[in-house]
Amino acid sequence: MPKTIGQLLLERHQELQGKGVNPFTIGKRIVTLAKEHTDFTFYDLSVGEIRGNGKPLKTSISVSDATIKEIKHAEDNTYIDITPELEKLKIEMLKWYGVDESHWPDFSCALSSGSGTGGCSTSFQAVWKIRDIKSLAIEERGFPIHALQAKNLKLDVSWIPAFASSNDNSALPVWQLGPLNMTAQVRPLGVFEKRAKDAAENEIISVLDGAYPGYTLVDEGLDLGRIMKNECALYLQPFIDQKKPFILVLSTSKFAKTMALRGPGIVLLYCPNEKLKAEISLSIDELVKGSGALFHYPAQRGFVKAALENMDSIKKDHMECLKATLDAEQRWTEACKGTRLEKYFDPENYRGPFRLFQGKANAMQVLYDAGIISILPGSDLIRVNITGVSDKNISHVINVLMETVV
Repeated sequence: MPKTIGQLLLERHQELQGKGVNPFTIGKRIVTLAKEHTDFTFYDLSVGEIRGNGKPLKTSISVSDATIKEIKHAEDNTYIDITPELEKLKIEMLKWYGVDESHWPDFSCALSSGSGTGGCSTSFQAVWKIRDIKSLAIEERGFPIHALQAKNLKLDVSWIPAFASSNDNSALPVWQLGPLNMTAQVRPLGVFEKRAKDAAENEIISVLDGAYPGYTLVDEGLDLGRIMKNECALYLQPFIDQKKPFILVLSTSKFAKTMALRGPGIVLLYCPNEKLKAEISLSIDELVKGSGALFHYPAQRGFVKAALENMDSIKKDHMECLKATLDAEQRWTEACKGTRLEKYFDPENYRGPFRLFQGKANAMQVLYDAGIISILPGSDLIRVNITGVSDKNISHVINVLMETVV
């Protein structure tokens, strides 16, 4: 008897998993395999980008146009360096993030390749170079790629329980701002105050992964200025109040819609101590240059030009991402009322584009048979991007999840 397409997808998943391929890559490869079967209807909830009613949002017009101009203007075969523009970019980013102007002199700005993931990698290496770091402290159910980055640096991983802190100055902590990447959990008040206090008392330089700015606090008011000011107060201000260094990494793909362009990561170092600031800045600069990014790529230059010339357009891009996520949350909240999935859409505890469900023993096969492709980080875990399904298909997806979620 021939195998079903669902069985073929599961077998491919298990094969890749056995080879140690990370769950995010597995999701992409399963989608590629599903597309080969033109008579098979599938629903891609493994996507990492924000979607609007199940469809990808359009790439930022302002950043795309600026990038195209950069390419057209590159008639001479020579390197292009926009480092002199980074001080102005710093100010635009800090204004957008709601940081009080009195603190701007204590920040410096660099660009990384590889968007936010690349920015985190650069930050980890920069601190590792100047401090006796033995491990990377990662919050459980945080961004799993951070563990791979620790492995690349031959560092151990210290798993920190959700909502806890770290006072080990041989461990470099990376704290995700906003909802946790895997679970969408929102931290209770006081968590970042404790983390900032522990960092200050133990001379720890923290890395703050700001991949999803504003996603915890967005509401129907859609007032970006208020949202980001509150975001700053919740996550950055506790560290600023301690007057101790941290590195904020921003992913332009999650607020400026540069996913397809692979826009830059923005690395913002805060350090009131000028001597230490110079040391960390030099370490970051050496890493950026040593990685082959001595000069800047067209998408990096395009983002900077767009931010300096048309930041209002980038703010509109950001609002579009937030609104698409909020709309998806509202659709799922309504559709899950009265079911055991309802608790995952309590806005006091869960926010953002992803949800992690506890699955039954046969969850993987049931999902693949129904054409639902999600991130499956373990045999009993199901991570879905809730923006990846349209109104038309949400009932089908939820009905299947009800079969598979404990």
